[in-house]
Amino acid sequence: MGLQRDVFHLYNNISDSRLHLDYYINGIEYTSTIAETDAHGRWFKWLTN
Repeated sequence: MGLQRDVFHLYNNISDSRLHLDYYINGIEYTSTIAETDAHGRWFKWLTN
């Protein structure tokens, strides 16, 4: 996965109430937590600049 094209996966992990961004660029995997969020996505508190 991610060897031929860049792949991005943005998801709300209900078990920890955080918004995650996982991605592959040039075959290299990156993962980050970018926000705290309500389980239903009603609000976000950004953790990144």
